[in-house]
Amino acid sequence: MHKRAFFSFIGIGVSTTALSLGCSSSEVTGSRGSAQGTGASVGNTGGAGAAASGGSDAGLGGAPGSGVGGFSADGSAASGNGGSPGAGGSTVGSGGSGTGAGGTFLNFGGGGNLGGGETQCDGLDDDNNGIIDDVDIGGDGICDCLNIATIGRLGLWGSGNLFTDWINSRSPKPATALGDQVLTNVNLAQFQVIVILNVATYQTQKKRSDTINHPYSPEESAALAAWVQNGGGLMTTIGNTETYDQEIMDIGRLLQAVDVGYDPTNGWVVDGNVTKWVQHPITQGIMSVFTDRGAPPTAGSGLTPLGWDPLGHVALSVKDFGSGHIAMWGDEWITYDKLWTNQATWQVERFWLNLFKWLSPPTFCQVPIPPTVF
Repeated sequence: MHKRAFFSFIGIGVSTTALSLGCSSSEVTGSRGSAQGTGASVGNTGGAGAAASGGSDAGLGGAPGSGVGGFSADGSAASGNGGSPGAGGSTVGSGGSGTGAGGTFLNFGGGGNLGGGETQCDGLDDDNNGIIDDVDIGGDGICDCLNIATIGRLGLWGSGNLFTDWINSRSPKPATALGDQVLTNVNLAQFQVIVILNVATYQTQKKRSDTINHPYSPEESAALAAWVQNGGGLMTTIGNTETYDQEIMDIGRLLQAVDVGYDPTNGWVVDGNVTKWVQHPITQGIMSVFTDRGAPPTAGSGLTPLGWDPLGHVALSVKDFGSGHIAMWGDEWITYDKLWTNQATWQVERFWLNLFKWLSPPTFCQVPIPPTVF
């Protein structure tokens, strides 16, 4: 198999609008918490706003405080006790966490810190929004506290390395290259997201100086499965070498304990622009992502297909496994960041941001995706 040669080019960015529910932002409609307390027979309080005060003894919800507080809501009984004072307004983008029946607030993204007002990775929910370490100082859509690792090495066919170039320019935490390390419960435990790259156990015709991986053992596969089971997010790629059946076999050893894999029968058939998508957090805002002679992620059990190439071959599948997630992509072209950075033909950058967000634990490091990412 030979991959095509590609050159990067500059296109016109296409803005997409991200709408996130239940996350905090540096700008939340006039810098206020938009939660709304609903009145009840005993007068519930309103949600916590930027400077909301508590309800009164006349059954009112959270009445406006000084400045821009939480929204008020009338109670149905005049004799109920009001709620306690809402949270102060010093934390940007907080809200919706008061003692009353808080409502929903909308996050429209924007520049600056798109996290929940947190500025340090300390393992705590500092802004009390239900998300631990949702820090994104640069406002680029990658959580600054997310620990990402790769297994294997980059493929042979492209230019640039997503995990040393693109990520490192956006996050203070560089991706960790596990390479050919033996996988154990201990060395996997520190990561929230792991991406499997080229794990071939043989040298390729294209690059005979390429390092090779050891064949993964059942114990290593079991360690990876336990990591996903406990909440880890696993991403897989394929199409890194010329030899179809051997590459499928090598990654299959590692994925055996999670019971997923790539189709071992049809060759490198995933090809062209993937434009057919099922609605899902990973596919939000995605119109087209390129593939170059990959393999369908369809082997095993429990996989849900989400994307197809022009000939109907599955290009993206996902699976829930215990408390964790698995996303399988039928190619490796998207790991070569110099082929797609700063162009609008494909939404690869948005695709990666969606992947990292979905693969991350739901109460850790969840930050909004900027609406202008393409």
